[in-house]
Amino acid sequence: MANRTDVLAQNVHGTDPQNLVEHLLRQRIQNSRYWKEHCFGLDAETLIEKAVKIDHIGSTFGGIRKPTPFICLVLKLLQIQPPLDAVIEYVKQDEHKYLRALGAFYTRLVGDPVQVYKVLEPLYNDFRKLAVRSPSGWELSHMDELVDMLLREEFAWELTLPMLPRRRLLESSGKLAPRVSLLAGLAAEDAPRVASGDESGGARAGADTFSERSGGRSAASAASPGRDEDRASAAALADRLLAKQRAAVAAAASAGAAPAEAGDAGRKRGRGASSSDSLSVEEWNKRRAELGMAPLRSGRS
Repeated sequence: MANRTDVLAQNVHGTDPQNLVEHLLRQRIQNSRYWKEHCFGLDAETLIEKAVKIDHIGSTFGGIRKPTPFICLVLKLLQIQPPLDAVIEYVKQDEHKYLRALGAFYTRLVGDPVQVYKVLEPLYNDFRKLAVRSPSGWELSHMDELVDMLLREEFAWELTLPMLPRRRLLESSGKLAPRVSLLAGLAAEDAPRVASGDESGGARAGADTFSERSGGRSAASAASPGRDEDRASAAALADRLLAKQRAAVAAAASAGAAPAEAGDAGRKRGRGASSSDSLSVEEWNKRRAELGMAPLRSGRS
């Protein structure tokens, strides 16, 4: 039961969401200690508390190909299938870079092409460093390199990525607007200097631009929070990111609870002393609705 996809989850790209992870890798993840100890019973909110504590990305490492916590949380997201809007909030926040990487990877797996380009392309301007653990050891990468791999490659970390159409095809069909690079503004600023023959000025401007980008990357790396985030900070972040999800769950629960409450009221009037059983089921259903789970079915006496 702990390894089964949520009963309310919908198929993604025509298959069970967990099938997006190859069978062998999925077996390694589900047999790992991290999956059994840290991923059991997680939902979209408590998963954030785990995600803000990871300090590297990757798939498997070592001679026995042990799965990383990052890839374990990717599979957990596929299993519980939170609303994609909530996961996109993982990407939009910039306090925790590994949480952003997790949201970007999940969006690439389950999002439609237009959504993938719109969510991931802004991350080309994020130059923060990322630690990558691979079978060959530790490597250094950056957020923009991760995004470039997700948008261009067919395989990533032992996973086959869903097919993604070329951007120019989506532009020609009118689904995407042409992408404007930040370098276009820099080129426009240097053009008058080159036309006037001030090549040294252009070189200085290029050097200044390079130093600004390098400084921005260092500043972003220095500004990133420490590895150990306290529970209160993670809870505050969860409250902000999952506001949309809570509203959707509450609306669905209130819509489905009205008939059930009316039926419970009639049974209470008819049975009298047996109202404690209906109240118990009602309490459980409220708790399960808060967690995004299907309500229990109360049996007839």
